[in-house]
Amino acid sequence: MPNTPQQNADKRIYLRQWVGQSVRVLTVGGGEYHGQLTNLAFEGQNRLMYIMLDDNCCLNFDQIVEISVADRE
Repeated sequence: MPNTPQQNADKRIYLRQWVGQSVRVLTVGGGEYHGQLTNLAFEGQNRLMYIMLDDNCCLNFDQIVEISVADRE
């Protein structure tokens, strides 16, 4: 079932809380990325298009399967 605009807005706010934290990102192609979540890029006010890791790795949000806060060692 597709997400409603309100559910998408709730996810956007939650993801914004992770900016500055170390995250682990899995993508549809089996890629795995680790880094500090440094930026979120939106189309308009509602659609998340890209996330930025370490200010140098830009990932298309449509290709992301999972984002989680990285375990601290």
